[in-house]
Amino acid sequence: GVALFNFDLECVKILSDKKLDDNDVRLVIGGNRLVINIEKMVTKILKLLTEYKNVANPSYIDKILKITDMVIASYDKLVIGFIYNEIQECYKIIADDISIDKLRDTYTSEILQSIMKNNDFISDGIVLINIMNYIERIGDYLVYIAESIIYVSSGEDVRYKETTK
Repeated sequence: GVALFNFDLECVKILSDKKLDDNDVRLVIGGNRLVINIEKMVTKILKLLTEYKNVANPSYIDKILKITDMVIASYDKLVIGFIYNEIQECYKIIADDISIDKLRDTYTSEILQSIMKNNDFISDGIVLINIMNYIERIGDYLVYIAESIIYVSSGEDVRYKETTK
């Protein structure tokens, strides 16, 4: 709220007093992207936790945990890439996202088939699909953060390259 607004005003003041070079601008843009995507990721995590407590049927928990483990592995790579400036870890996150998306699609299809076979599973099935979508979306935000780290570190904008999506 107010503190963030004051922080933004302070940043504008500092930046307006300084002649910026390409690296400074890249840091400001990349840092802004990082903060936005971290905020979005936290929002999805909160929604995920809300949905998770609504699951009455534990039959798909292993599948949810498998996707969650993949997203956590991406997060681990992100931390390594960020802290140690190991950009190759960020590229791995982008590549791993394709596998996460495919697995989510496979599990969603399985859940939809179960819903069609069993009307009593409709409510739980929808909750499970939402959970998988939230987890996959968190993975997407990790990709966006990885892309920002690549941009800040190297100046390369990989957001719209065919291999990133």
